[in-house]
Amino acid sequence: MRAQGGGAIINVSSIASIAAATAMIGYKTSKAALNTLTEALAFANARYGVRVNAILSGPDQHADGDRGHQRGSAASRSKN
Repeated sequence: MRAQGGGAIINVSSIASIAAATAMIGYKTSKAALNTLTEALAFANARYGVRVNAILSGPDQHADGDRGHQRGSAASRSKN
């Protein structure tokens, strides 16, 4: 991307990386690390026209009220 004069890198992170919660510590830590990597790459490559961003997605809400992170759980299977 540097050689071609620019480009874009998009990483997929999670709002869990910055949200206050004690569950999912491994997941939160890995996504926080991805956020840090994204920031470091953005600063190191901005002068070359390479943009680096992260999307911090959250739980999705389905029309039936089921939250995306619960899909596959016993609770969501019993609704079907």
